[in-house]
Amino acid sequence: MPTAIPLIKKFRTEKNYYIYDTWTNEILKVHKDFWNYLDDGEKNNQQQSIKTKISNSEEVLNEINRAKEKGYLSTDRPEVATYYGWDHWKENVRNEVLNNLKQLSLNVTEICNFRCDYCVYSDHYKKTRNHSLKRMPWDIAKRAIDYAVNNSLMAKKKDRALGISFYGGEPLSNFELIKKSINYCKKEYKHKNIGYSMTTNASLINEEIANFLVDKNVNVSFSIDGPAELHNRYRKTINNKPTHHLTMKGYELIKRTANKKKKKFPNLVICVFPPPFDLFSLANFINSFDDIILRLTNPSSIDTTFFDQFDIEKENLNLYNQSNEFLRLYAKDIVSGNIRKRNRLGAAIYERDFLSIYKRRNDRMGKKTASHGQCVPGGRKLFVSCDGDFYPCERVNE
Repeated sequence: MPTAIPLIKKFRTEKNYYIYDTWTNEILKVHKDFWNYLDDGEKNNQQQSIKTKISNSEEVLNEINRAKEKGYLSTDRPEVATYYGWDHWKENVRNEVLNNLKQLSLNVTEICNFRCDYCVYSDHYKKTRNHSLKRMPWDIAKRAIDYAVNNSLMAKKKDRALGISFYGGEPLSNFELIKKSINYCKKEYKHKNIGYSMTTNASLINEEIANFLVDKNVNVSFSIDGPAELHNRYRKTINNKPTHHLTMKGYELIKRTANKKKKKFPNLVICVFPPPFDLFSLANFINSFDDIILRLTNPSSIDTTFFDQFDIEKENLNLYNQSNEFLRLYAKDIVSGNIRKRNRLGAAIYERDFLSIYKRRNDRMGKKTASHGQCVPGGRKLFVSCDGDFYPCERVNE
């Protein structure tokens, strides 16, 4: 729908003024009068009074017109927002599902030897399943693998890859199926580019498992919530015992095994960050590792009673105060050049946002523009339950 207001977002820092131009996906640094003159739809009642106070309004208007001639400050709006654009959707969604699969997730078991309070399969989440004694049988795993290989892009293009991830429960509770699945792929699809991954609490890792995962180049992610005093608050065994020492024992075993074999060590740590928050204790723990990649995440806030135990307003204020100090120290590390060595938690918190802006697409938005956050179920990713049912991904409740 045509409008006189350009499709922009104005923002400023302490010293400078900026405009995010939606159509070009560019961030423009402008002077104060230019910034004040433009209307982004949020201050309509004040806009005219602001303009009358700008002494050089004619000069500013000329600058705005020059910017428009270069393709900025468009007042147009997208006609349709769809996944691909409607025409593409109608013609290609079948091909997307049958030929473009990139990731297969096998829920190899619903067994877990931990009982983490914030787990979506705990009693705090009433609309999700609970842990059970289910294990995926081999015939379902085999059929799922065959389906994935035959319906992935690499079925037609040899240089394309397929990822197979093992999910749980605690996936290593069904290690025999994981081993059989990988060995099957290595034999039947040895000329295919297939990668393997899993997330584990590491407590079940022994010599056999460590050697197998390292030898087969499985990309292992470890669930570690920081030092023992943070980790053990919510990550307990079935018998309500602490688990930090069990996790770290498995982590160290697979690390030693990889080093002994001179293999690349799988160094991704997934850290859940629930209240009460303690950024600095977590940072000290993370920075004690030689070389890890940290992924910080939060417990799901959807349909849960987990957060009922906290004064959320108080906890958020505490986190806000910690974050301000933490950001100050993080900025200091950047200036000193020590960021990678001394503040990996800071990098995990802040770098992703900065990089997503820095690496954003800079081509012009089309009239028919895809909205984000959509997917074609069964297209890019497929989740297979213990019973062999298909789901779009692991986030969809069974």
